[in-house]
Amino acid sequence: MAKRGEGRFIKGKDIWDLDFREIVVKKETVRKFAYMHRGSVRVALGRICTKEDLGKRKREVLNLPLP
Repeated sequence: MAKRGEGRFIKGKDIWDLDFREIVVKKETVRKFAYMHRGSVRVALGRICTKEDLGKRKREVLNLPLP
């Protein structure tokens, strides 16, 4: 049995110092596995907003003229 602190961790490095790549959310994958999700109704129905969708909506809103 491994001692505490050993295993898949890198000795001498903290988790905060590791470089993780950005998480990419794909709508097709979320919809494919939505039936297994027991949390948010939006996620279970596949109604999610990706970074690209958010950026598109943000540009649309910022281009609207002020009243």
